[in-house]
Amino acid sequence: MKKTILIIVYASFAIFFVNCSAKGQKFTTFQKPTKDKSMLYIYRPNSMVGYMVSYDIKDANNDHQTLGTLKNNGYIFKEVEPGQKALYGLHKQFKTNISIKKNQIICLKSFIQQTQVINGLTGITPIIPVDINICKQEIQNTRGNK
Repeated sequence: MKKTILIIVYASFAIFFVNCSAKGQKFTTFQKPTKDKSMLYIYRPNSMVGYMVSYDIKDANNDHQTLGTLKNNGYIFKEVEPGQKALYGLHKQFKTNISIKKNQIICLKSFIQQTQVINGLTGITPIIPVDINICKQEIQNTRGNK
């Protein structure tokens, strides 16, 4: 009886957790931007930390426009105007400033980092620039959002 209950509990958790990850198409290749634009890729590797949390990536320099929602083991991409961007995830206090040139492909990595409670915050979502060659390897395991 105990064994049956444990199996049901584990199966329920597995089904629940599977529904928290990105389910779109697996990443295949970088798209080139149209003339005088740029492509921005942001990915989030699979992790148990913050597994169930998805969050919007926003640009503080563009009226807090949402670029997309990032799920665990997922990626988003968006064609953007070149220039200065101030990107953030869950908390706008933790912005990443980047400068994007025309016809450039930029790759960024985000994740949930557990922290001690600071001003009511229990986790932050760093967004860090990643070398394009490292990104090509790491983003291969992610999926787009449906």
